[in-house]
Amino acid sequence: MPTMNADNLITALEHFLPPRPDPDARPDPNELPKHDPHRPPIALVLGSGFSAPLIPTTRQIVDHDLPWWLRCNDRNEPNLTRADFADENAQKDQQDATADYARAFWKDALATAPESAFTLDQETGLPTPETRGNAYRHALSPHCIRGLNTPDRVRRYFAALVKRVDNRLNAAHLYLAALLAERPGFIRTIFTTNFDPLLQRALQLFNVPYFVSNTPDTLQRPDDHDPTDALHLVYAHGSIYRYLLANDEPTIEEFASRNRSDFKAYFESHPVLILGYSGWDSDAITSALKEASTFRHNLYWGDLADTLQSSSLSPTARNIISHHNNASYVPTGSADNFMVRLYHRITGNSLPDYFREPIKSVLTDLNRCDLKGITRFARIPRCSVYGYSIRRALLCLGTRLQRLRCLFL
Repeated sequence: MPTMNADNLITALEHFLPPRPDPDARPDPNELPKHDPHRPPIALVLGSGFSAPLIPTTRQIVDHDLPWWLRCNDRNEPNLTRADFADENAQKDQQDATADYARAFWKDALATAPESAFTLDQETGLPTPETRGNAYRHALSPHCIRGLNTPDRVRRYFAALVKRVDNRLNAAHLYLAALLAERPGFIRTIFTTNFDPLLQRALQLFNVPYFVSNTPDTLQRPDDHDPTDALHLVYAHGSIYRYLLANDEPTIEEFASRNRSDFKAYFESHPVLILGYSGWDSDAITSALKEASTFRHNLYWGDLADTLQSSSLSPTARNIISHHNNASYVPTGSADNFMVRLYHRITGNSLPDYFREPIKSVLTDLNRCDLKGITRFARIPRCSVYGYSIRRALLCLGTRLQRLRCLFL
């Protein structure tokens, strides 16, 4: 099992870049997308680490976030923020009270868990790192009476996480979307275990077309021949916008049995890049990777730690890497920093167009608005002393932005 550094990984990924799109070419609408069989698009797998720090990771949920949310609900204090207990300037009594609540919660949770499901650290009273994933799944199962033991409570908790983020985006998602906008076809399918909408928000910002499979019981089979040439987002555990979120072990195993064969076939025939995902032992993604007989175009599993032994990857994930000659462990660092490096190497730019030339980006968006169908009598409310038609107003706005861009440059 080789360990590969991040720079060599990026060099390996560059081999799979499709040719740059010709801006003057007129594609045939009846022609299906063509892909070089020797350079298939990358299969990208994303876990909770890719949404950090905006969305808490599994470790943060187990140690702090879930106990805090449950405590707020128990005390009917839904307006408490994480700063009330987690930040440096937080009140010490809030920190201590939530820590006490967390210890009591996990002690009760352990009493309702199957034998040997997880263990508690004697010092902290929290689940040990080795069994943290099992503790997380138990807390979101019907058997954990004080936890998120109903689908409604699960959705309310994750909805609260998303609301807390508001409309912000982290660097990893921004740079991924910018890369896909500039080099379409580099990735055709993204598999994610995340519930949050950050990926879709970033793709919308950069006008990257996509379609979604987010019901684990009826996921669309991943392939590279969709006639729309759109990106396929596969939410392997469901998404916050659907009622069905796969968290507890029986549900995860059920959907794994339905989807692993399709995932396996795709992983075997594509280069696989994994970021921010530690590998759930029984879910569809890890099961498919485990059953793959070979990775024809290699598997690259990224993580924060310098070595596989010190990483946060699950035993199953470590086994997969160790038993395949063409699988590599890559100490990529944070997803944010790695995506910045990947984008810079491929495009030659440190910042996406959206940040380098924001006025040009707005002008491009305005030019996409075709308002010929609006009749002449349609008017916008008067601003100052002018009363332009909608079309005239947009033309004037475009002209002003163009002048401002010239001044800016």
